[in-house]
Amino acid sequence: MSETKKTWFTKTVAREAVQELTAVLLAEDEISPEVKAKLDGLFEGKVVASNTLVKDDEGNVVFKRCSYFGIYLPVADFGTVGKDENGVPKLAYQSKLGAAAARHTKTELDNALKEADVQLEETEDIKAWKEAKAEAVAQSEIKAEYEGDSENYATYEDALESIA
Repeated sequence: MSETKKTWFTKTVAREAVQELTAVLLAEDEISPEVKAKLDGLFEGKVVASNTLVKDDEGNVVFKRCSYFGIYLPVADFGTVGKDENGVPKLAYQSKLGAAAARHTKTELDNALKEADVQLEETEDIKAWKEAKAEAVAQSEIKAEYEGDSENYATYEDALESIA
């Protein structure tokens, strides 16, 4: 059985690929600077936390920012999502509790949407169906609060200070 290399297509990878391609096209006079700017802007958006990893003096990752809760938690609270090119495990973006909360929310949303569809079949009330779906989506956007026992920090600076 052959071993396949996994690659992750992320927004960052897409942005870098587009910027690289548009730079080549601009250099070859295939596109204008205005078009390059518009194409490069396709993957702009929410700013990602720049300091997601808190490392100790030896360079070991001690804390990581959980993308679900938005707080810094010990690396032991995170699972892994494959390995990098050097074989080092890559930490997940969400802590294990954050991933569980996200899955729970998705399940609740799916169930609420199915229930709304069942009610539509029974009552044929389209207005109530739309309201139920809108309410379900609104509820799914509310994030759970962190209720774990691990030490956690709201900011990168606080987490860094805790290991100093």
